[in-house]
Amino acid sequence: PHLHGLNQEYEWRGMIATIFMIFVVLTVGATIFPVLETNRQILIGETAKRGVHYAEEIARINVRALEQKNLDQVDTKFLDHEDGVNRYDLFDLEGRVVSPASRQNSFIDDEFSVMAREWVLKRKGKGNIPVLKKLLSDGEIGIAQAIMAFNPQEGVEEPVGIIALRFTPQSLATEASENTQSYLKALIISTLIAVLIFGVVYFLTLKPLDELQKQIEEVLRGKRKELELSYLMTELNP
Repeated sequence: PHLHGLNQEYEWRGMIATIFMIFVVLTVGATIFPVLETNRQILIGETAKRGVHYAEEIARINVRALEQKNLDQVDTKFLDHEDGVNRYDLFDLEGRVVSPASRQNSFIDDEFSVMAREWVLKRKGKGNIPVLKKLLSDGEIGIAQAIMAFNPQEGVEEPVGIIALRFTPQSLATEASENTQSYLKALIISTLIAVLIFGVVYFLTLKPLDELQKQIEEVLRGKRKELELSYLMTELNP
């Protein structure tokens, strides 16, 4: 009933064209987006592994320095030159920044670093602490790793520090751009096909109606006794 009501206000061809466009957008969205999202999740997963490697490397080379509270020996220089590392904080369990040197002895103020500290403290004393991986805003990936050291007094490993990375590799930005282009390309091609199909449907429907109108006029003028449609359209038989 709603569509019939619209048909009283808008031309049939306009309504059909709109329905075709809605069909195209919904179809492209329902078919392309899941594929693009799957590829994106795979890429994020692979990228996260790269970030985890950075975090593990920082933990490996700095575990003794943090264990002995020897801040001068903390080494994070290689992160300053790594592609995609936007920010990093190496800090102790109290939240005091150890590295980079520009923020040394200040307390963490980054949202992800605060989240990483809470993550580690909640799992302290429960064995190995898993790596924290989180997709942040603007395509950033947050990676946090607890730095574990052996406590000879208790005979167990315990966290002595935390490394938190904000990571945006170029591959993610490139992938986002390519996904947008792929979607627009699919939408344009589907729209062109829809226009072609709409033209076929429109003129196939219009031709029997034109013939019917023409024959009705001939019958009314006495030039024809009855209607004899050459185009098959059962709906017009009555």
